Amino acid sequence: MTAAHLGLLLYHQAISSIVFFLLLFFCGFNLLEATLPSMISKIAPANLKGTAMGVYSTSQFLGAFLGGIGGGALYGAFGVDGVFASCVVITLIWLAVAFPMHPPRHLSNLLLHVGNLQQPEADLMSRRLSEIDGVEEAVVLADDGVAYLKVDKRLLDYDCLRRLVPQAAGPS
Repeated sequence: MTAAHLGLLLYHQAISSIVFFLLLFFCGFNLLEATLPSMISKIAPANLKGTAMGVYSTSQFLGAFLGGIGGGALYGAFGVDGVFASCVVITLIWLAVAFPMHPPRHLSNLLLHVGNLQQPEADLMSRRLSEIDGVEEAVVLADDGVAYLKVDKRLLDYDCLRRLVPQAAGPS
């Protein structure tokens, strides 16, 4: 996206350049729009995934709103060059922040129906599920009768999981 903004800053006089750099921009934009929510979903705690996705969506729309206002103000004050130059600076700052980050582990989410439980039983089941090989996180919600698990499917001991939760699916 930085390259697209830089290209638009330097070559926005020719329609062919604009088309090329806008195509480059939208390739980057669509990649980020697809991968960022997935990353949020992977790193959020199992019982807070919905909350994390809600905060992400709110931030996304707030960013579009503030970006529109900021872009309009920059255009009014500095013209199109000011808008593109600011975008180059912003994307370079984001690149500096994102570069040292590590991708999240590839974990899958499992939702298991565990039936009606009292809270002490749910807490015990959470601990037991967490002890199964391949289970990275387990949260059992007694009121809902479900267990949210984050698992590494390559390492998951499906037999042990089925012994604890008989209706759990998986390879035989």
